Amino acid sequence: MADRPLLITIIAVLAIIVGILTIMGGLLMVAADEVLDGMVDLDLSWIHALGYISIVLGLLALIVGYSLWKGWTIAWYLSLIYFAVNGILSLVNIVLGSYSDILSLVIAVVVIYYLFRPHVKSFFKV
Repeated sequence: MADRPLLITIIAVLAIIVGILTIMGGLLMVAADEVLDGMVDLDLSWIHALGYISIVLGLLALIVGYSLWKGWTIAWYLSLIYFAVNGILSLVNIVLGSYSDILSLVIAVVVIYYLFRPHVKSFFKV
């Protein structure tokens, strides 16, 4: 197998860190719902649901990070889909006035460009 490109290593590590933090946040939301359930007279079931969604997304981030690290071909496709969707959502948010998403759009475009570099495609056997 060819040497892993440096930026792929960085993206893989960041995906794993984001996955861990997202899972932790999801667990905190589930726990907060359990604790607050008896304290307030509001329907907070959406926090519980959002917590489980966060846990699933965190697990997906861990899978993507690990597969990027290992250089599996599927990781190239998953990353391309993820950053394309992220870029589109960032563009929509910018059009709607959320200019803080400009950095997110730039990162998505740069990563997509990088994924199409010959040495990166070669590493993933695409």
